[in-house]
Amino acid sequence: VGVYLTGFGNRKKPSMGVKLPLKAKCLLLKDEKEKVALISADLIGLGRRVVKEVRSLVKEKTGIENLVILCTHTHAGPETSNLINMAPPDEAYLNILPRTLAGSVLWASQNMKEVKVGCGRGRADGLTFNRRQKTFTPVDEEVNVLKIKGEDLLVHLINYTCHAVVSGPQNLLIYSDYPGETQRYAEEYLGGIAIFTTGCCGNIDPICYYYKWGGGTFAESERMGKIIAAEALKISLNTEVSPGKLLFKRKEVKLPLRWPSLKEAEKLCREARDYANRHKGDAQNVVKWSEDIFKKDKEKETPPFLLSEISLLSLNDIALIFLPGEIYVQIGQKIKKESPFSYTLISGYTDEIVGYIASEDDFEEDWLKNNSPVWYWGPYFFHRSVEEVVIRECLSLLKSSS
Repeated sequence: VGVYLTGFGNRKKPSMGVKLPLKAKCLLLKDEKEKVALISADLIGLGRRVVKEVRSLVKEKTGIENLVILCTHTHAGPETSNLINMAPPDEAYLNILPRTLAGSVLWASQNMKEVKVGCGRGRADGLTFNRRQKTFTPVDEEVNVLKIKGEDLLVHLINYTCHAVVSGPQNLLIYSDYPGETQRYAEEYLGGIAIFTTGCCGNIDPICYYYKWGGGTFAESERMGKIIAAEALKISLNTEVSPGKLLFKRKEVKLPLRWPSLKEAEKLCREARDYANRHKGDAQNVVKWSEDIFKKDKEKETPPFLLSEISLLSLNDIALIFLPGEIYVQIGQKIKKESPFSYTLISGYTDEIVGYIASEDDFEEDWLKNNSPVWYWGPYFFHRSVEEVVIRECLSLLKSSS
């Protein structure tokens, strides 16, 4: 308590208390060939520093190299990612965070149980809308549940697609938002442990924002959590489990970038200052972003691509895809449609977050006309072909693993 909350740029005061604690949970899976650790954390995302430290600590303490760190993307927690000028990072928190996350893997490695796995899907309709198009389509209202059951162990990994912003910028309490409520009620309804992963929701917001931006409440967050958890209960009751065959793959990918000319960059800086003068809150981010773009242009530090990673975990006819950014929903839907697996669960906000990755049909060429502003993240702008690259690389992993 007392740290500044990230995710909204117009908060002027630090956190004042805790509504629902932020948690990290580890799911460690192994068979005779593979060992894979998944950490789900109630955080907005992670930057390179934390990811690197966690991977190093996990390898040192457990020998595990196949590690994926997922964030639920709550906008009511401390700054832990690469967001620009959103909230001042708390160095004391960032120093202890890697050991906290790595410790969950160490604990899990000492408490392994024999289990069987299964998967099911359902729907939670009417909870979201497409904030870019301000319509109710395209959205992804699937609830996917990975069920893991042992003699005295029950875990449900729940995947749903919506920004964790329900509590809004007026909230000054540390809060895991609707993903935390989903886990809380799923554990009440189902028993055992519930883990939440957030889907491709770069352009998907909760329905309360359709009527008033930032107009959510704790009660609305609880309502969403109860609905998703209730659907998870129905899915679980109808899901059979069987022994699982485990496979993990990680692939380095080159995400294409585009850069303005130096003249365009100068114009961009002027437009950014004008924009900031007209807007309040987080508008100053665009000034810093544009100045960083101009500096990179001037110093000719304009690489054609950004190196990142995507990962795949498969269990029988179930595939989990892990992507590193705020992925637009259309991209996730296309991957699901073409996947050779019976069940494909896609999670964004994985490992080091690279920012918004827009679909080609929703791509904005104008530098500043973007309802999911690029200037929240690094000083770069993805090329419109980034959707094609992400889909191609994901399908390559999926098809080579089926």
